[in-house]
Amino acid sequence: MGLHRDGSSLGLTPFESEMRRRLWWFMLSRHCRNAEDHGINSWVTLPSSNTQFPLNVADEDLWPDMAELPPPRPGWTKMTLPLITMEITQAWRELWLLSLSSEPTSTKQAVHTKTLRDLRHRAESVGRICSSYVPIQTLTQDASSYMLHKMELITRQQLAFTKPSCDKSSMNLATEEDLVAACECLEINVEGWSNELFRQFRWSMSANPQFYMLLYIMWHLCVRPKGPTVDRAWRAANASLELEMQRQCNSATAPTLKLTVAQRLKKRAELIRDALASSMFVYIYLSSVPDAEIEDRLWEFTAGCLASLTYS
Repeated sequence: MGLHRDGSSLGLTPFESEMRRRLWWFMLSRHCRNAEDHGINSWVTLPSSNTQFPLNVADEDLWPDMAELPPPRPGWTKMTLPLITMEITQAWRELWLLSLSSEPTSTKQAVHTKTLRDLRHRAESVGRICSSYVPIQTLTQDASSYMLHKMELITRQQLAFTKPSCDKSSMNLATEEDLVAACECLEINVEGWSNELFRQFRWSMSANPQFYMLLYIMWHLCVRPKGPTVDRAWRAANASLELEMQRQCNSATAPTLKLTVAQRLKKRAELIRDALASSMFVYIYLSSVPDAEIEDRLWEFTAGCLASLTYS
């Protein structure tokens, strides 16, 4: 089908070109989301593309016989959320490719900072055109926010792993900045799920669980059980885990592996927290030796999940 090539360079009509753009970017964003959910890297399998982003226009603005495309609408449309998702997906891909390049670390850091700054401005502009009285528009604003926080955390981890002189120990990768970003993601997700105005959109939230943010917080609490954001992290993680367990109870399928890992990581984090409160010696022991109940599977699963969080 050649969807990775923009229709304007293939002599197609404006309508056909716009439909191809919508289809290509939707497939790309879903492909990357599915890869993330399975903990695999999908960027290397994607072809280079010159397909432009679709326009922020309503469906009724387009028809097959149109001679030219209309100008983008300044306000919210049904394409606003897909567009910000597409833009974040593209920026994520570019930052991942940059992290693997031979560019100096200073260049990578500068590009990373500028990309995130531009996306924050984009998310703010989306927020300004969304009405808090219209549920789908509020959902658009919230989804833009948590996708951006998630991207910030993961791309910072990717960048840290590519620094040649970086100390990649757990203590140095468990940063306060990343913990705050993970908390923001979980808080937005839990608040959205509990909002009755979003009930009709829960199918969308179910398709975008924040397991990796939950796993990151639990891992962080094992590595750094003390800090200014620890109490907030426990509240966010407990609320998110409770939500996922409730959803699992209403599901006909068996518990997911990521949920099992999160529960076991929580148990370990609680042991470390309690031990730290009672005895520093026991804390040091628990930090280095897994308890027998979770030793068989916890570290293998956790290592795989955290590796996919960092590299996917």
